[in-house]
Amino acid sequence: MTADNEKQAYRTVYLFTVVICFFTESIPSTVYLSRMMRVLKFRFAVGVLVFITLSQACREAEPPPIDFAVDVGSSEIPYLVIDTRGNGIQFAPKTPATLNVYERKILVQEQRIAIEYRGKTSYRLSNKKGYNIETTDGAGQDADVSFFGFPAEEDWRLIGHVVNLDDKYIFDKTLMYNFVAYELSRSIGRYAARCKFVELELNGEYLGVYVFTEKPKRDNNRINIRSLTSGSTNLTGGYILTIDKASPGDAALGKPLAYFSNNWDDDARYTAQNSFRSRYDINRSLITFPAFGPPYHPQKYLETYFLYEYPDAADITDAQKQYIANYVDQFETALLTDNF
Repeated sequence: MTADNEKQAYRTVYLFTVVICFFTESIPSTVYLSRMMRVLKFRFAVGVLVFITLSQACREAEPPPIDFAVDVGSSEIPYLVIDTRGNGIQFAPKTPATLNVYERKILVQEQRIAIEYRGKTSYRLSNKKGYNIETTDGAGQDADVSFFGFPAEEDWRLIGHVVNLDDKYIFDKTLMYNFVAYELSRSIGRYAARCKFVELELNGEYLGVYVFTEKPKRDNNRINIRSLTSGSTNLTGGYILTIDKASPGDAALGKPLAYFSNNWDDDARYTAQNSFRSRYDINRSLITFPAFGPPYHPQKYLETYFLYEYPDAADITDAQKQYIANYVDQFETALLTDNF
């Protein structure tokens, strides 16, 4: 206490005491006032100590300043930070990593994940790669997790946009093609992957705006179809088929990234194990040449192959293959009739 503060405190105690004495008809003594001053000084000292302690605790509880790769300013777009701890990312197997989600510079979610590249043409032609993400627990096992209020699941995707800086080529300058298509589908009551615009930082490098989406798969909250196993006697499904490029499968496990950079043949390596071919070509005519020819043979552009997604190529049975191929063929035949 300074001398001025002490005088002011003494006056306050005196006035307070006089008021009390007015009602009690007693006169305060000098000893009484001295004791009141000692009590006041003690309480003031305790208050100062408490204030200092609480202030220090609050400072220690404050999170350290966030060092993003770029200044996000006042952006409302969630900012994702992925750290693989110096390990490289492959197509397979997935690399363990951590994912931190920030909203308005505030950490809102921390999650263990495993990450790998995704895409074929987009991977080769784009400087902005896509990623598959699998959420995991402390033991590295799959764990269902929710992001941005989406139903909890373990499989997610980060979709970039094809950007080739060397050729000055940008596909989808709006960054909205996928997002708008998904939103339109859901708006008419048909499932499409829930999605969210995010900004992505990977191992300290800012990669730009991505679309964070669900991976389409059989799930009560995604593609809600009945479960079908190799032991199922009911062949009517559900099934999930894709019209897509083929996957090299186990043959690509552990391959260096250079293997994927110019390996176009694997994209068109369709087999009886992973797919079936439509009986009709793109001109609505019946195909007369054999299926499952070599990659990119001269008539490849005429073909349409349906890949087994669920059950996948490893699990689907011959009876299930025959059922779904016949079902698609009946639909296409009806669709191509003159009076459809």
